[in-house]
Amino acid sequence: MTRKKIKVFYLINSMALGGAERQMAELVRRLPKDRFEAVLCSLGPENGYPNLLPAGQPRYVAEGRLSLGLFKQVRGWIEQENPDIVHSFMEYASLFNRLVSPGPSNPIVITSVRSRMMHPKYRLIEAWLARRCDMIVVNSVGTRDELIKWQRVPADKVRVIPNIVAFERFGPRDEETRTRLREELNLCGPTFLLPGRISLSKHQFGLAAAVGRLKKRGLLPDNTTFLLAGRVYASSVERVLPAWLGYTGTQDTFRYLGKVKQMADLYSAVDWVVLPSLWEGLPNVALEAHACERPLLVSHAANLDRIVKDCVTGFEFRSGWVQPMAAAIKRALETDRPRALEMGRLGRQRVLSMFDPEHALEQVTKLYDELLMRRRRG
Repeated sequence: MTRKKIKVFYLINSMALGGAERQMAELVRRLPKDRFEAVLCSLGPENGYPNLLPAGQPRYVAEGRLSLGLFKQVRGWIEQENPDIVHSFMEYASLFNRLVSPGPSNPIVITSVRSRMMHPKYRLIEAWLARRCDMIVVNSVGTRDELIKWQRVPADKVRVIPNIVAFERFGPRDEETRTRLREELNLCGPTFLLPGRISLSKHQFGLAAAVGRLKKRGLLPDNTTFLLAGRVYASSVERVLPAWLGYTGTQDTFRYLGKVKQMADLYSAVDWVVLPSLWEGLPNVALEAHACERPLLVSHAANLDRIVKDCVTGFEFRSGWVQPMAAAIKRALETDRPRALEMGRLGRQRVLSMFDPEHALEQVTKLYDELLMRRRRG
């Protein structure tokens, strides 16, 4: 007798380039096809992962702003597919999930929170919405603690499952490739990379202030470059940032690359990756950078899951403060290349041992089985 596959309907804001979107793509791609059938629905048309997603995914693409008609459309797709589980990523999609999924088919409802500092309009109703789902999956202990403490979500409804890291795509490049990439980017001195969306949380303002402080004191080599790579998340930050760079005297030190698809190549071209975040979930870019054997400079907020071992695979500094960040950058500049390379190699060993992608995927499928079994018993 053939065993019926478990159908999982995945729901996400969009498949734009980003950490949560890449995690969704990895999950849909890796879900065991002998036991599960994946159906991906995107609430926006953008798709930055056509080569990573399986053929025919997303199966459904919704367009339009939040409206009753959009709710009805998504609910119709869910009823048409009649899934066993509806699993959503990101706040907007999770709002849809918890409002439209409970219906005639009554699937298991799982949401995923991928970062801290939930938007206020969702934070106000999260405790109520949590009652309309079976489980909330988070990727960081910091996110878990925030949900329980501030959103008053019951602790037994929150499960920590780490990100899936594609180590087969993120790995070190040889020196010849690094040299070629640096020439293409016109990099001739110490190079730091801040990968992440242009937003308050990533704290580009604080990084510019720290770099400006070093520059004024004559502690920054003239050919030092700081690269910013990521999509614009907050247009207000994008508008003000150039003026702030001018005010701190760092406009010639920073360069904005926009959205970058070949991140593994970019990691290999730089010397250090810096994450000065004011708040974070589990930052994919930290895992990827270490996987590519790059040492890290991280704020405490970006290192709650202990990705970086201080003074071994990088340097940690106090969140939100300019002087500790400047001191960490100064330490990186004073670190000779052989030691920096060793820190990067130790970083790769660390994330390989802590974030096995097969173990992370197994935790997801075990959660599906657990919730389905609980529903049958209930």
